[in-house]
Amino acid sequence: MRGRRFLAAFLAVLVVGSAGAVAASELVVNHESDVAPNPETSTWVTKSAHDVGDAPTDYEGDNGETKSLNASVNASYDNPYRYTATDVNFSDRDAFPHDKSDVSAIDAGEWADSGLTSSDVETAPGVDAVRFSTSGTMTSGDSASSTFNNFTVTSDENKRMLQLVLDVESVDSAATVYVNVTDADGDVKSAVVDPDRASGEDLIGNATGEGLIYQRQLGKMDTDGSGDGNFDDVESVTVEVVDGDATLEVAGLNLEKMSQWSFGDKLADTDGDDELETTTIHETKTGGDLELEAVDSVGSALQGATINDLRVAMQFRASDLSTADEKVNVSQSDQYPAYAGTSTVYYRLSLPDAYDLGYANANLTDTQTVTSDRLMSVEYAEGTGDTNFSDISSWTDKTGAYGNEGTNVTVDDTLQPGQNVVIKYQMKLTDSELQAIASSPGGGGPMAQESGGIWDTIFGLPGAIASILGIAGIRKKFGG
Repeated sequence: MRGRRFLAAFLAVLVVGSAGAVAASELVVNHESDVAPNPETSTWVTKSAHDVGDAPTDYEGDNGETKSLNASVNASYDNPYRYTATDVNFSDRDAFPHDKSDVSAIDAGEWADSGLTSSDVETAPGVDAVRFSTSGTMTSGDSASSTFNNFTVTSDENKRMLQLVLDVESVDSAATVYVNVTDADGDVKSAVVDPDRASGEDLIGNATGEGLIYQRQLGKMDTDGSGDGNFDDVESVTVEVVDGDATLEVAGLNLEKMSQWSFGDKLADTDGDDELETTTIHETKTGGDLELEAVDSVGSALQGATINDLRVAMQFRASDLSTADEKVNVSQSDQYPAYAGTSTVYYRLSLPDAYDLGYANANLTDTQTVTSDRLMSVEYAEGTGDTNFSDISSWTDKTGAYGNEGTNVTVDDTLQPGQNVVIKYQMKLTDSELQAIASSPGGGGPMAQESGGIWDTIFGLPGAIASILGIAGIRKKFGG
């Protein structure tokens, strides 16, 4: 009687322990496995505001708290970051003149208009600018100007830079826009927007565009005007439009720095050798997107700046998911010769829906990880919310889009922010693959047979019971 009670208790412990092992088959994917699928959504993510120095994946949630995307920067792009210069709020762009804390050249109230109208605007949220516009009726021989003179530069004048960051909203084909820097006796250094020009050290640009950048050392610019030819004691800067109409918005103006603002580093083939070199962006005569290899490569003047509408090429990959959004089931079977069993893998993917985020060209794609004879099915379901994987009843079959191992497939090209998409795979796997594809939720690594994994526990249960029954029989026979 005592032996039977012992046997019953021991069997109960064994069965409970084995049930725990079976429950552990609710595992997560081991993404180190070669056969583990890794679908991804590639897209351009627009962040409405990015503080230089923050992680590219950080953003402000709708509750005002900093959140992080389960994504990574797409390394297939040489220059995965893009922005427009007049969308950047950095302190030095409106700090001139630096010795007067209550005066800024980016303040329409500081400009004296003569036919040209100056007004305060923003080129992006928080990026104040001064807008210069003509009457709309100017023709050949007409001119209009506006002048800022609440400053003086009395030392190293020729070493100073004329620095401009601006949008050219409109310019007539016959018009020319001058930015004239004038010294005490009338010597002038000029930069121009001129539709008739294609090049030149003094050329800011020749057409409309956002985010034009111009930076030139004054001493390297031609000297005109009525002065003595020696450029000394800078006292004014004038925006002048002649022979037609034009409108521009200046978001950055400085006449005091002796070095250029750096807007970041770009990879490009600059010498025709088919190799990419790193170049630093100091100017753009056409404006538009600046492309960077790293957003933190901007110079010291832009460190800590806020970039509005930073666009980042990102990948939302299954391997970036939290364990709550993935699942793998494994099953041993002799149904398929040459294979130890099957595995079913689930992923829940989504693009976070937030006020400060935007997406472009979002496609869910996949690369086939096993041969066609081993891929049993691939299905996906849209708009699943947080429904348990096993409770999803409506699937769209994508198996026919797959072919050979390594095939690239577009699973879904209609992704919407905030909409959860579940993708499900069923595969035949070998014994080693079947064990390697699953990890414990705590990150314990693959369930390897040789280390006493789940297979030993589950499939060793009948043998263990038989052994125990045998032991019990021996005990009974010998009176134990």
